[in-house]
Amino acid sequence: MSIIGATVVVGGYYWIKIRPRLKLMENPYWGSEPSRAKSLDAQANPGSEFDLKLALPGGPYGLAWDGRRFLTCKRDDPWGLLEITPEDDGDWTTRQIPVVEATYAQRISLDGITWNGTEFVAIANGSWFQQNDGIVFVVLDPATLRITKTVPAPQRLGAIVWDGARYWAATRNNTRDSGETPRLYELDAELEVVAEHAPPSIGCQGLAWDGRYLWWVDVFSDAISIVDVSGDRPEVVHSWSGPLEYLSGVAWDGRAIWIADYGENAIRRLKGPTLAAWIGGRVPSAGGQVSQPVPIVSDPADVAALRKDLRSDDWAKRMHARFALRERGLGVDYDRRQESSPEPDSPSKIDLDDFSLEIRDDKLVASWDAWIGDDYISGTSESTSGAVTMPLFARYSVTVRSGALSSEIEKEYVARAGRNAERDVVFVDGVKPGTYSASFFIHVQYVDKTEGAKILNLNEASLEVEQK
Repeated sequence: MSIIGATVVVGGYYWIKIRPRLKLMENPYWGSEPSRAKSLDAQANPGSEFDLKLALPGGPYGLAWDGRRFLTCKRDDPWGLLEITPEDDGDWTTRQIPVVEATYAQRISLDGITWNGTEFVAIANGSWFQQNDGIVFVVLDPATLRITKTVPAPQRLGAIVWDGARYWAATRNNTRDSGETPRLYELDAELEVVAEHAPPSIGCQGLAWDGRYLWWVDVFSDAISIVDVSGDRPEVVHSWSGPLEYLSGVAWDGRAIWIADYGENAIRRLKGPTLAAWIGGRVPSAGGQVSQPVPIVSDPADVAALRKDLRSDDWAKRMHARFALRERGLGVDYDRRQESSPEPDSPSKIDLDDFSLEIRDDKLVASWDAWIGDDYISGTSESTSGAVTMPLFARYSVTVRSGALSSEIEKEYVARAGRNAERDVVFVDGVKPGTYSASFFIHVQYVDKTEGAKILNLNEASLEVEQK
């Protein structure tokens, strides 16, 4: 029994401590790949103060807009970020993006986020970074959303925002009655505190800047406060409290104010006339760098370099190039999914190791490299087990979808034992403007030596490219 116990302990230490470090040495981005994009349920409500509601797949905390997309911190496991993107066809999509610290490859939680025109800055508990006491600011690369550095922060912070010249950060008391002294901090561009103020409330979970006013959402009072910070001390110019509960984020996208809550796990857009009424008829301007996209760069050499990086084997370079092209209003004409740590090829393995989609010379082409082990391939046409007769086969299909197509295009293949690799398969000749996605599906019916007839399906994440 003692030997078995020691084996369990050693094995557990390997999986918790050693294996993550080995994975990070093999691939510094291990564990940080985002999920596939999924459509969000968008509900219009023109009769309400909030005329659009987007239901989220998790509880939001904080909200930031970078000129192209929203990011919010995910309150529930699996932690990380939710990316919320408006698409060209009017749809909204979301992806879950892990944020992983480098020492132990832990997927960490964040407690508020802002965009400063160059990078994202979030709030986190210092214990994720072996700092057991205190809070830290976490700086995130804009393309990969990897942590680039941490900076010590004041205690009990619940929100942060950049106003184009400085940061504002506010505290959230532990409970409604816990009695801590609330604070509204001014910080310089290096995240050093330069002033402290008495805030409008005690439970801030979201701050936004509209170019003139600071917006504050409070989790205890369920109130939205608009704060003038131009004088010696902050002054509330308007406050609203309604049926929304557990307010947890606010952002200005250059045209509208959005409010997040984890009462219903949603973000909502404040209606334009309501916004104007709350601030005396004045619709705010973007203000500073908060909601301005990166300027469009027309230099052909710059664009050519980005398109080259988009096709790199380095996932981080591809993500950076994808982000930069979109910020410049240019189509992303290449997408690729690679298995970051592929398992060894074996008779019992089934996997998609590499999958790419590209617009090239006005053609939409896909390439892939899939492995289907010998255990799933049989030359026998059918298997009879008692009264059950089941055909045996292994096949896969690639499907392309787009609003620019009259119908989806599917190509189906009979699988070979081992590697199934195809290069530059043309799906569309004469690509029209629009967004194109491709998915990969493997379907196997086979006989397991010990368990009998079985069915195995593998549905892989979609790729997406754009023709402008």
